[in-house]
Amino acid sequence: MPTLSVPTDIDINNGVADTITPQTVNYLNSNGPENSGYQFTISDVRVFGSFVGSGLETTDAAIALTNSNSQAVITNGTATSQTVIGYSCNVVGTNVPTLFASAPTLYATLTVIGLDSGARAQIPVFITNKSTVTKTT
Repeated sequence: MPTLSVPTDIDINNGVADTITPQTVNYLNSNGPENSGYQFTISDVRVFGSFVGSGLETTDAAIALTNSNSQAVITNGTATSQTVIGYSCNVVGTNVPTLFASAPTLYATLTVIGLDSGARAQIPVFITNKSTVTKTT
């Protein structure tokens, strides 16, 4: 049965970048990236200031998904999921201070699915607020 090799979690500070590059294990007698890439879905896109799939930007599916994401209706304060595809996913922890108003850490789940094998994995996401606020007198 194919499985995905992914990080056990994504634990970054706000404003910090990270890249998730899955590898499929035990698929068609080999290990490595899938030819068609991966689907990355974040449960609450607000935790990332940037959430971008890379490596498949010119495929019809990636273009259609990008167009769909760019036309998404913004719902103020509501957690919404977002999906991108690629061989990897580049993320940056959010810097929106109001999201950290009631808790120092934001939580979400990143689901990764292999587009050829159907193998999937869920990764917990933790974004910790490390901003310093100074008060002048």
